[in-house]
Amino acid sequence: MGNKINIILTANNKYFFANFSFLLVLFLFVFWIIYLLRKKGNPKLFVLLFLYHTGMSVFYYFFQSWPPYDTSFYYLTALGSTDMSDFSHVGGDYVCLILYPFVKYLHLSFFSGFMLFNVIGFLGLLFFYIALKELIQGNDRAGKFLNIFFFLPGLSYWTAPISKESPVFLGIMLIFYALIKPSQRIIYFALGGLVIALIRPHVLVMIIVALLVAMVFLAKTGLIQKLIVVPLLFILLVAAYPLVLERTKLETINVEIAEEFIEQQGVNWGGGSGVDIQNYNSLFKLFTYLYRPLFVDIHSVPMAIASCENLLYLLITWQLLSFKFLKFVKDEKNLFLSFNLLYFFIGAVLMSHTEGNLGTAMRHKVMIMPSLLVLFLLYRAKTQPEALTANKFAAGSVKDY
Repeated sequence: MGNKINIILTANNKYFFANFSFLLVLFLFVFWIIYLLRKKGNPKLFVLLFLYHTGMSVFYYFFQSWPPYDTSFYYLTALGSTDMSDFSHVGGDYVCLILYPFVKYLHLSFFSGFMLFNVIGFLGLLFFYIALKELIQGNDRAGKFLNIFFFLPGLSYWTAPISKESPVFLGIMLIFYALIKPSQRIIYFALGGLVIALIRPHVLVMIIVALLVAMVFLAKTGLIQKLIVVPLLFILLVAAYPLVLERTKLETINVEIAEEFIEQQGVNWGGGSGVDIQNYNSLFKLFTYLYRPLFVDIHSVPMAIASCENLLYLLITWQLLSFKFLKFVKDEKNLFLSFNLLYFFIGAVLMSHTEGNLGTAMRHKVMIMPSLLVLFLLYRAKTQPEALTANKFAAGSVKDY
């Protein structure tokens, strides 16, 4: 551990000017992006979010057990490698690959690496905001909810450090943004899908399955569009299959092997910071994954903050547990809405049975909780008095597809 700290501190101090220049260029890039998006939202709000998100990154850097294990592993692996070809395996290798050219050629410090991934996570939040803003434009109450959700601590905290979460979250939000106007934003879908496939291919599989079911059974899409898009999604599914095998280290996947894999992963819930749920039923596993820690689990300030956020998620879920909401989804026949419902459901059920412990669950659920927020915001936008008309609401992902 002492040797690891010395290597990191040496890298932090040796190339101060190079890192200062890198951070200056990086932050100027962020403000340039905010300027370009000034018509998509309030630039002051975007700047405030960037400062907030950066604060979360700095907090993670200094106040986690130092150096944070996962983040230091990625950094030191990139620092100790001699060639980009060292990173060819699906998963964490591609986090190292993002770092490699900056660490090797620009002498990026550990802290500067945090700032790089902080910007990646921030860009994901920007795409999340502008995607939702397009759909709820004209509804002030839903807009206020969006502004609040924009600053949920979990969304920023887990996408701020060097991690898989930052690029995967950006990839998911690029797909969200693309699904608002699919025919115009296919490049965003392709880029987001590529990022997810290289780091967490099982998440891409969940996205494709949710999109397939939504298109075929729930959303109002034309026959020609289905004949074109559905085969393409199946091709993506087939392409993702070997990546999933590599990531899970399985030779093949069938029902029996999948059950064994889930059981093996579920055993990890009993150790370390985990919550022993091996004997829980499926419903309580799902509840634990989505809504814990709650106040009975608090033993630190971060856990108290997470409990407040989970209480909000619990209240939102309670609002959506109604036949009125299901009727709303059925009547709208909206691709974006139907996709988010299915993606949230599939992700919650599968991941609640495979997470290692409560700590990893808190981190990984950042990949699916935005869909819960999407469902709530679109439901409120439609059912409030100042809501959008049905035609205006559907104009995004139905008319354009």
